[in-house]
Amino acid sequence: MNHNNTDLFVFVAIAALVTVHDKPLLKRACQHALNDGVSMQELCDILPHISVYSGVPKALLALEILKSLDDIQGSNALLIKRTEQQLKTALTFGQLPFGIEQQNNTVFELAS
Repeated sequence: MNHNNTDLFVFVAIAALVTVHDKPLLKRACQHALNDGVSMQELCDILPHISVYSGVPKALLALEILKSLDDIQGSNALLIKRTEQQLKTALTFGQLPFGIEQQNNTVFELAS
């Protein structure tokens, strides 16, 4: 993942909007991010990390917003389903919604 400063601001904005639960602005920020070249994979990857700080329920609601953005099919639908399962498992068992191997990745650093 190679990000410029604009992408960093987008990730910070999305993290803040998830935390304050501003659905309209979050939807616009995610749509702008996708239009500007941020992938659905990257947006889904930051949600488990954001959930550690803002809570799994808010991250699940953000995932619902991602689902609603456009006609998501194929690999994006599978990606969203996988992320949803990660978050629900974390909520059920009270554990981090990502594995140890993901704790040192770039997305974790950006989300933190």
